[in-house]
Amino acid sequence: MRVNHLDSTDEVEHFSQAIQRMGATTPNAVMVVDLRTPLVFSPPVTKAVVMLMTRANRVRRGTAILLAGEHAVFSLQFVRLVKQVGDPDRQTFTDPDELLAWIDDCLDPREKTRAKVFVHSR
Repeated sequence: MRVNHLDSTDEVEHFSQAIQRMGATTPNAVMVVDLRTPLVFSPPVTKAVVMLMTRANRVRRGTAILLAGEHAVFSLQFVRLVKQVGDPDRQTFTDPDELLAWIDDCLDPREKTRAKVFVHSR
């Protein structure tokens, strides 16, 4: 999933519903989320994102989140949120290849190819 903005709690809820639908149709899914577009969350959106991540813990096997190293403020904010939720099956990365290595044993060859194309495109 590529996320370009989450400007309101309504957008976070829409994103959350998409994750719930994906989890319902794809048991044990491994999610790759591209958050390299700079975002800064308002306090209400931050709270909604924490709730989203907490709910998503139940519907997927793991989540690998790709952040942009050049957007340090947002990356620090998001890493803090991930730590706050405290799920070892959710990790953040700034290096696409490190992300791919982390999910490698969860994917079949076709999924590995799709993930590689996804994280190396923008």
